Amino acid sequence: MTIVAGGEYASLVGLVHMGGASFVEKYGQRVLDRLASVGKDIVYIHNEGLVLAHVKAREYGFKVPFRYMHLFEYLRDYLRDHKSDITRLGKKVAYQANCATRWIPEHDAFLDEILGLVGVERPNRKYERLNALCCSAPLIYANRELAVAIQKKNFEDAIECGADAIITSCPICDGVFRRPSSHFGLPNIFITDLCRIALGEKTWPERSS
Repeated sequence: MTIVAGGEYASLVGLVHMGGASFVEKYGQRVLDRLASVGKDIVYIHNEGLVLAHVKAREYGFKVPFRYMHLFEYLRDYLRDHKSDITRLGKKVAYQANCATRWIPEHDAFLDEILGLVGVERPNRKYERLNALCCSAPLIYANRELAVAIQKKNFEDAIECGADAIITSCPICDGVFRRPSSHFGLPNIFITDLCRIALGEKTWPERSS
């Protein structure tokens, strides 16, 4: 699989939380054209990218010149096709819902199936699904004290529900959580890495004390 990254592929959808909602309308078509230029039969995108291609494109009349699929659906299908390679992990995890999930709540079903296939439990907790907290990225430079307080609430809630790790699916959330992950001793695992652990390609990270 070819992986592309960088600002030119950023969906801009998350900027709505930073007073930048107009950026999607202004630059969204350019991002979609850039993704099309990769020249692949299908493009797998996570939440923000899917919202741009599937929701905002309809809202603003953008053309989407490529086939696309949510990353979760791809991971679910891959795990289904490789069940014999999976070692069920027997862990509990908390999931960090990134800001675009509000537009596509139906895709949470793919996540739940992924977690079931790799053998992890998602215990109920206060700050998840409709009550999910932001990772705090939009606040870090404007109000660091509030950002740290939000991270504290999130990680303490994850620990209280018995989670062995917190799972992210957004590169920004993943980056923001590196500090609190170390501070609270709760591993932060990207969703693709969780799948790779179950497939024996990576090991479960050590829990720092």
